[in-house]
Amino acid sequence: MILPTYNRKSCIARMVDSVLQQSFKNFELIIIDDGSTDGTFEMLKEKYKDKRVRLLRQENGGVSSARNLGISLAKGEYVTFVDSDDYLLNGFFWDAYYTLQRPQPYKPDLLVYPNIVLTSEKIIYADFFLTNSSLEYTSTLLYKQEDFLKAFCLMFGNPQACAKFFKRKIINHFRKHISYGEDLAFVISFLLKSSYIQVKNQQYYVYVVLNSGLSRGELSINKKIDGLLLGFLSLKCSFNQTKRLIAYNYIKHLRFYILKIDRKTIKKEQVLTIKTICELARRVAPSTVDYLEIFLLEKSLESVIIRYLLAYIYKKYPKAHKLQSVFRKIRNFL
Repeated sequence: MILPTYNRKSCIARMVDSVLQQSFKNFELIIIDDGSTDGTFEMLKEKYKDKRVRLLRQENGGVSSARNLGISLAKGEYVTFVDSDDYLLNGFFWDAYYTLQRPQPYKPDLLVYPNIVLTSEKIIYADFFLTNSSLEYTSTLLYKQEDFLKAFCLMFGNPQACAKFFKRKIINHFRKHISYGEDLAFVISFLLKSSYIQVKNQQYYVYVVLNSGLSRGELSINKKIDGLLLGFLSLKCSFNQTKRLIAYNYIKHLRFYILKIDRKTIKKEQVLTIKTICELARRVAPSTVDYLEIFLLEKSLESVIIRYLLAYIYKKYPKAHKLQSVFRKIRNFL
């Protein structure tokens, strides 16, 4: 288990305690302090003497750099990641151990769980797949890579590195040059090397967003677009259909940032890459609504009117299935 941290003295103990209190005891917790200046490292060193905890410190290099150091030191058959702001419910490790070790025709390379999302207003028991779809999945079966990748991309699978167990021998390093969307690029690059994946329905990982934009950091819209585009371009796959599925997933992440960005600040390279992604994504759009949405997103890079129209539609009609008649009118108008 790898825990990167930076200036989280006030909250990290909750995560560490929730790890050490797991009823399953055979694990190692590697904590990488990324150059904290608030006493996080000193507090951890003083508080935790457990032999299962390995605490290291590095110069500030970002979360990807800290995770990469943890990966290089990990010894277990599987690696999982946790964040300082979050915490685990008991039973997480036992459930994962039982699932990964029980007799099956094929052993999963990746085991994924849905999250519990804790906000200041409510608790959300989220599904792993974040959008409704006619595609079905069950936690009782292993999925071949191509089947899971299709579901992940089309059904907007949770892209976080947390609440997942990755087989260490095929794990990739995080791309240090990507400042936003590094988890998405990491997960998809791992999927491209995987053979079998299993999805569980049980929820043990509590993702905390009580101080959204503060505790987890905030980047400009332009930097978020840059990060996602760099992530997409870093992924190498030889099959055209796979590229299209990945493009579809990325355009779903990019769409709101595309609508919000100041056209005066958008770069020519960004526009060209987004158009390429849109062209690929349209070919696998699962519905007419999705196809038209992607088409309009591409056109919004050139037209302020279409951009405002899309922004209005997203605000007034948050549910995709309600957009059929609206998009039909737009298509006729175009």
